[in-house]
Amino acid sequence: MSKVYFINMRANMKKTSLKRLRELVLKSNFDEILEKNDITAVKVHFGEKGNVAYLRPIYVREIIDMIKEKGARPFLTDVNTIYKGSRSDAIVHLQTAIENGFNYASMNVPIIIADGLKGEAKIDKHFNNLKHYKVIEIPEAIYYADSLIVLSHFKLHEVTGFGGALKNVGMGLATKRGKLSMHSTVAPYVKDKKCIGCKLCIKWCPMNAIEFINGRSTINSEKCIGCGQCLGTCPEAAISLKWDASSSVLQERMMEQCYAMLQNKKAKVLFVNFCIDIVPECDCYGYSDAKILPDLGIFASTDPVAIDKACVDMVLKSIPLEKTETVLKERAKNSDVFRWVYPEIDYNVQFEYACKLGLGSLKYELIKLSL
Repeated sequence: MSKVYFINMRANMKKTSLKRLRELVLKSNFDEILEKNDITAVKVHFGEKGNVAYLRPIYVREIIDMIKEKGARPFLTDVNTIYKGSRSDAIVHLQTAIENGFNYASMNVPIIIADGLKGEAKIDKHFNNLKHYKVIEIPEAIYYADSLIVLSHFKLHEVTGFGGALKNVGMGLATKRGKLSMHSTVAPYVKDKKCIGCKLCIKWCPMNAIEFINGRSTINSEKCIGCGQCLGTCPEAAISLKWDASSSVLQERMMEQCYAMLQNKKAKVLFVNFCIDIVPECDCYGYSDAKILPDLGIFASTDPVAIDKACVDMVLKSIPLEKTETVLKERAKNSDVFRWVYPEIDYNVQFEYACKLGLGSLKYELIKLSL
């Protein structure tokens, strides 16, 4: 049974949230994971330009300081995106990170985009035991790092149901080609009667797969890679997905990517999930909706499956915030808050497949650290 450590968001003058975060991390095999002079990749989502729900830099700095105190050599990192946002190459990615509070002055460590300037810095690894992939690209900076600390903002997600540690590695560390291959199974379409012709979906499409015809957007399925950006940017919810087996296949491919990223990091990875500012959509959008749940706390574990399962279980036991649009519209339909927002997505697919791949266990012991 995997151990998952947890602190709620209570604090006082003697024990601030940052001091409690330190206690949490130290309890979670931190000293065993890191060795002196380890080059340590600290994976974080820098947040899209305009988004305000991403993980707060002050938490990241505290963990970076702990790594340096241990004698390891940390760097802050993420991987370029496939969509037309503010993180699609290393130049705009670094600029966005700086503007969102992740810079040398605030972090006191270098920021390295793990897959290079345009996604070209990668190592090809071959696999014979996977269902979907024979070759998976690993970003160079991740592959050559001695250890890995994964800091994840836990929230809902429009294609996988939720986003936590597993997604932060499997999707968040995938190269452009890896991301493309995962999303290629998802097929969106436009509901003509709801489209108002604002063209936001066209602006965000990374493949120029959306055309403006007779005052309405139309998706060219042959060009579409199914990244889901149009789904989140449409203000009228006029774009939907054809949910056959697409989300399930994407989740399986995401777990295989996660498996590949962690293969040379045995006993050298720590996962920390921040269950705060729990919003309905990914931090990849250039905005963030109101949170739909209260701040629950922070989790830490060496098991990415167990930590995500613990977060999901606590969310399911929590009372959503009243009067948010999502709650008012969907509350009566399902007792599962993830299914309120994305009723067609079975997020358990990623759990089941991750266990088959040996990434972790669904059985966990939740150890709550007292104030």
